[in-house]
Parts: sequence; C-alpha cells; structure tokens
Amino acid sequence: MRRWLCSWLFPLASAACAPASTLPPPSAPAEASTEVAEPPVEPDDLEPVLRKDPALAAMLDDAPRRRIQLLVSVPADPGATPRLQTLAYRADAEYFYPASAVKLAVAVAALEKLDELRADAGQRDVGLTTPLRIAEGEGSRRRTLETTLQDEITNALVLSDNDSHNRLFELVGRDELAERLARLGLSKTRLVSFLADTRSERAPSAFELVVGPGHSIFVAQRLGFEAPPAFALEGLLVGNEHIDATGRRVDGPMDFTAHNAMSLRDLHALLTAIVRPDLADGPLPRITPADREALLATLAKVPSDLRGRRARAEDDRHKPLRAAVAAALPGHRIRVQGKGGRAYGFLVENSYVLDETTGRSCFVTAAIYANDSEILNDDRYEYRAVGHPFMTSVGRVIAREILR
Repeated sequence: MRRWLCSWLFPLASAACAPASTLPPPSAPAEASTEVAEPPVEPDDLEPVLRKDPALAAMLDDAPRRRIQLLVSVPADPGATPRLQTLAYRADAEYFYPASAVKLAVAVAALEKLDELRADAGQRDVGLTTPLRIAEGEGSRRRTLETTLQDEITNALVLSDNDSHNRLFELVGRDELAERLARLGLSKTRLVSFLADTRSERAPSAFELVVGPGHSIFVAQRLGFEAPPAFALEGLLVGNEHIDATGRRVDGPMDFTAHNAMSLRDLHALLTAIVRPDLADGPLPRITPADREALLATLAKVPSDLRGRRARAEDDRHKPLRAAVAAALPGHRIRVQGKGGRAYGFLVENSYVLDETTGRSCFVTAAIYANDSEILNDDRYEYRAVGHPFMTSVGRVIAREILR
C-alpha cells in the first residue's frame, strides 16, 4: 500500500519510499528564532486517501460546515534518511477551538521552566518528582497542595484534568508562555485563559519546590498581566446562538476572538518536535533528555493505566485513534502518543501512531465540529454520533492506507 502512496504524493513524498541513497540530504536544524516563516499551504492531497472510506467520504461532503481539517505526516521508511512528508486536507481553513489539546504546549513550557529553575538554583538533582508545594485559593478556601510536577503533568495529559493544567499554566505564566511558544515557532498559537475556570479574577498561587529540609526553590507569582494580542483568523464567529456567562441564551454566534487558539500546523509541529526531534522542522523544546523520556511515557498512557479497569471506558474517548488502528491491524502492537481534547462541539486529535510490529508510523492531527443545533455552550454536542465516528474512520484509513 505504501508503494501506491508513492504514485500520488507530491515529489518530496515519493522520496520517502525511495532507496536511502536517492534521498536529498536533510536540512540543517533551524536556529531558535521568534521570526518564523509562514508554512506553505499544502494542497488537499490527503483527500483521495480519506475518500477510500465510505463513512468518511460522506462526512467530507459536509466538510466546511463540520470544519473538518486533517494533517498526516509520514516518516521515511525505517533505515532511510530521516524525512517527514506531510499530506493535508483543509488544514487551517478556518478556526477551531483547540480545547484540551493545548495542554501539551503548557506541559512542555512547564518542563522548560523546571530546567531553568534548577539551573538557576544550581540544583541539577531537582526534577519531576521533587516535592512541589502549591498554596492556592483565597481567604478561608486557601489550601496547600502537596504534589509533584510529574503528577500534575500526568493528570493534565492522561486524565485531561483542568485543575492540573491550570496549575502548570500559572507556574509558567501567560507572558512567559507566549514567549516560549513563539521561540518554538508556534506562530499561530495564542493561549490566554485557564480551562473550565470562569472566574474573572483569582488569587495567585504560590509555588515552592522543596529540595530538602529548610531548602526550597520559590517561583515568583505569575498572574495579573495582559493577554497576548489576538490575530486574524477565519471563522471566529461560531454557531447561530450561544449561552453566555450568565446562563442567558443569546441570539447570535459565539465570538472566539478572545479564546485560546492553536492552529492545526502548530499542534502537529509541537508533537513532532517532542516525539521525533530528528524530523522536526524548527526549534526544539529546551528540556532534558530524561524529562523528554518521561513526557513520552506520559503521552502513551490512557486513564486505565492510572485508575485501573474501571477507567477503561475512558480510554477510547481520550485516544480514539488507538482502538480504530488496532482493530484494522489485528495482531499488531499499536502505540499512540499524543493529547487531544473536546469542547464547544469541537473534537481535536493530535497523535503519533506507531505500529511496533512493522516499525511504520505517522503523525495525525485532526479536528471536527460536531454541533448540529449550532447552539454553543449548552453542553449538547454530537461527540458520540459524529465526532468519535469521524475519528474512528480516520484511524481506520490511516491503518489501511498508510501503516499497512
């Protein structure tokens, strides 16, 4: 099937299936810079593959309304010169709400922050499992949480816990987060708000890494600064009606101008830089090899790995591609690493899919809008009827047409 792919991929993609001796040399790693060139607009060269699945083909006929977008990147065959070939379908054609998929970006920024804190303190043994004390809340509700950065990252990425994500967000700080993401070349990312926290104001938390008895690293409070400016995007007005912050139903679309934004390409590029830095096309996160390995292990986990059998029903919701690919490739060992999310009717998946049996792999980033009523913020969306069947079909196509 991969030979068939070579017959229609654009010229660079055909090199991925050619002998290693015919491949052009890899480009030199890009220097870290906040000046990032706009990525080229890929043609919809993924569409012929997607339409091989009848259920998926029917959804593509309604792609603009569903805001369907996909990116699939295929590494060169094992043993060939490292190179990544990307296929697209309506990538970044309009805005989609990235939901919990942004938690990966914040986790990476927190790991960069950790490395800087231990370097500044001259404490190289400070790590992910160093006790982390967080004083949060206000007034009579102020409490001290005893945790670790590893626990907070695991909860945010595996269980999609919003409180853990918000702690990481506050640890880094909004302005510093924007600077870190810009340095990584994520030019279409704007993360401005806590998740599932509607308070207009909140007391800043105090962060303390407890190195030993009487020895701690304190992190300056990081709340109370301006959000990064919004940038122009197509389709920021979503739906026909919405429920506002007071619970009132409003006639008119919901405006996402002030909400989080992270483009499909930025999601795709960040995951590539983490999982396969040898294939990355830009700056890499400044995290230690040990922290990267811990992050990779976390990205491969599902809720049942933490909570046991009772959480197995959540596994497919958190990693919808895993079950679909495994079903299409019976007997193969499938590993999926990534972080998706869903909110406001948007379902987003961002995963690296590896067939450990054959060594073949691909990156998949996909988004769909599943809200037939076009009423936003009423928590009545077609995730089960539309969103998850879409992701299942994508996984099936990836398995049959790319991994097989």
